[in-house]
Amino acid sequence: MSSAVESIATTSRATARNVVAIASAAMFIGGLNMSIVNIALPAISADIHATAAQSSWILLANLLASNALMVVFGKLADLTSRRVLFIGGIVVFALGSVLSAVATEGWVLIAGRAISGIGAAMMFATTSALIALAVPRARIGQAMGIYFACNSAAQLLGPVIGGIVVDTIGWPWLFWMNLPICLVLLVASYVTLGREANHNARSFDVSGGLLFVALVTTLVAMLTSISSRGLDPLVIGASLGCFAVLVPLFVWRESRAGDPMVELSVLRDRLFVGTTFTTFLSHIARFGILILLALVYQSAYGLSATRTSLLVLPIAVGSLIAAPIAGSLEIRRGSAWVSLAGTVVVLVSVLLCAVMIWRPSWYWIVGLGGAGAGAGGGMVLTANSSAVTKATPVEKLGVVGSLRVMVQGTGIIAGTALALASVSLLLPPEGKSAVYAAHDALLPEAFRDGLLDGLPIAFGVIGVAALGSVVLSRIAYRGYERL
Repeated sequence: MSSAVESIATTSRATARNVVAIASAAMFIGGLNMSIVNIALPAISADIHATAAQSSWILLANLLASNALMVVFGKLADLTSRRVLFIGGIVVFALGSVLSAVATEGWVLIAGRAISGIGAAMMFATTSALIALAVPRARIGQAMGIYFACNSAAQLLGPVIGGIVVDTIGWPWLFWMNLPICLVLLVASYVTLGREANHNARSFDVSGGLLFVALVTTLVAMLTSISSRGLDPLVIGASLGCFAVLVPLFVWRESRAGDPMVELSVLRDRLFVGTTFTTFLSHIARFGILILLALVYQSAYGLSATRTSLLVLPIAVGSLIAAPIAGSLEIRRGSAWVSLAGTVVVLVSVLLCAVMIWRPSWYWIVGLGGAGAGAGGGMVLTANSSAVTKATPVEKLGVVGSLRVMVQGTGIIAGTALALASVSLLLPPEGKSAVYAAHDALLPEAFRDGLLDGLPIAFGVIGVAALGSVVLSRIAYRGYERL
């Protein structure tokens, strides 16, 4: 990876704006599809008579497909055509939405959600590269700010839209409403995105791709299990056993492949690894705060769902506002400064939110901390994505960008899993089951005390993650201060 790429944009200013709009809309609709089902799941499961296992997979299928396949599609896009893969992703996403909308049985809806996840992976794997090819190097930070602001908007609007749609016109419209957006995206993409020269798809590393999918699937499944069931020794032991086999196999295969799925040299690049895992740790802190506020204020303090939603709303709003501003700041101060400032803001915000341990009624301080966590996280994400994109050769934009987005998505899952596991650490088994089964309901008195006793532990865990992101951001940019 080199920082010597001065400008890789090959389009006019108007086309660049259109490409950013298309990529941002794809990020929005894909992110919305992930978050919109959460609040609607009880109504959906009841209507189609889904079992408990099927209900879990209705959520997991989309998440697993999009994360596991993103890097595979990123590599395929680099070898063939990003335009074709992106347009194909829109079509696949639309087909998955139709299947989800007409589902009358749990397994059909799971299949529809998985297909939508595959389509989202195809779109997400190409958007960063499309932006980098269309936008001048100096403006990539601004473009990335808008791009990730749309992701924050999806997180903000998803649960709200989901609740309204289910209570009014019915849950199938959660998926039907994707179709007009997909149609507009399809036409706009066909007209706007430039055609690329065909590359050699025959060199695609099939075995490396399969091993990578197996690795990511194991990781996502383990983290999701922790989020829904807690620290199950059997699940964690089985996952670690899989890693012990898959990691050496993957390294062995990639070191011998002529055109590997993931070049191992990328994993030795300090800028890529440092900035990517700075964002990963920042995501753990930001989404850890979100789950702690939502869980503790409802389950332990008895706050209503509406008031709790208002308390967590500043997290999404802070990110939505800060991401585009961070893009402009990045032009003037550089990615290194914006990233470090963002990590410090997240760390301070964790300390502000920790006030809820002793003074839960100080809502304005907790809300301020949430806004800071969202804003700081938006700064980190925008700056680090911009830096990696600017330093990546054109021919590797797909796989590097998708690998970065995949790690960021895993950070969201990890933040939720670590927050839930640590805050319930002191609860008895039946108390943990009560938290994981219905963490939006008021717990019995005995369990409530155990949950509150675990709150300092949880804030300690996410505080360490936030501090780690500050240190890692400083290390990552050594020698790259001009980015």
